[in-house]
Amino acid sequence: ITNQAPTADAGTDQSVDVNAPVQLDGSASSDPDGHALTYGWVQIGGESVTLSDDSVVNPTFTAPGAPDVLTFTLTVTDPYGLADSDDVVITVNDIAITDLVATNDSPTTLGQPTQFTATVATGSNVMYTWSFGETGANPNYTYPAAGVYTAIVTATNDAGVITATTVVTITNVMPIANAGADQNVLVATQVQLDGSGSNDPDGHTPLTYGWVQTGGANVTLNNASAISPTFTAPTSADVLTFTLVVTDAYGLASDPAEVVITVYNTPPVADAGEDQTVLVDTLVTLDGSGSSDADGHALTYGWVQIGGESVTL
Repeated sequence: ITNQAPTADAGTDQSVDVNAPVQLDGSASSDPDGHALTYGWVQIGGESVTLSDDSVVNPTFTAPGAPDVLTFTLTVTDPYGLADSDDVVITVNDIAITDLVATNDSPTTLGQPTQFTATVATGSNVMYTWSFGETGANPNYTYPAAGVYTAIVTATNDAGVITATTVVTITNVMPIANAGADQNVLVATQVQLDGSGSNDPDGHTPLTYGWVQTGGANVTLNNASAISPTFTAPTSADVLTFTLVVTDAYGLASDPAEVVITVYNTPPVADAGEDQTVLVDTLVTLDGSGSSDADGHALTYGWVQIGGESVTL
């Protein structure tokens, strides 16, 4: 009585995509004596997967989500206990990356983050690396200066590498200097300039201030970098001009704004008193007390005789 051993055939090695359905195939196994065989599949390598039924000719499973090499052993046994084994290798590969597209939500105000997005038509386990040092499909990045930039994204997986670019616009609007309203001031009085109306449309504060005198008798500002510096007006009428330049927090300067300070001194009014009729050889008092100054300045008096016999005041 003879019984020959069966021959196990676990099928051809396969290459499959991640997460793909896979079917093992032991149908080529045989028994020379024509005996019915029983099947036993065992995984011996790679990330563990679950077979639909490890005792059938063609069990199925779902490939892992990452590249791997899986190995299975098929053992076939005849009814009388003779057995044979064979191995099959299933190589799990990433899906190739195609049609990488990079976009962003600029124009972006300087100091604010720009949102980036990378998408692919196909691809598995894709890693994204951006030229500004961030990773991921949706990073944020804040550029240090205004300008036009090109951002490059590199998409990588075990199937290959692909790149794409996107153009980024970072804006910074010039601040606006406001040197305040023109003023009319009295001679020798304290004057205050006012730059508080200056602003930055982007909100890039604090602003820095720079005042420069551009006309009139030279005066000294108490602080040329203050919002509202002061100075003492000249002692004679004049027209003074000043310019203000403001600079935002990122160093962008405004156009200059000008303010005009008109220094005035209203002439006083002399009043020599009422005409008088007096007796010879009597004491006469002249009266200038009716004189006045509209600006409230203290007056000095100077009397000069311009007619009649000379007398001594």
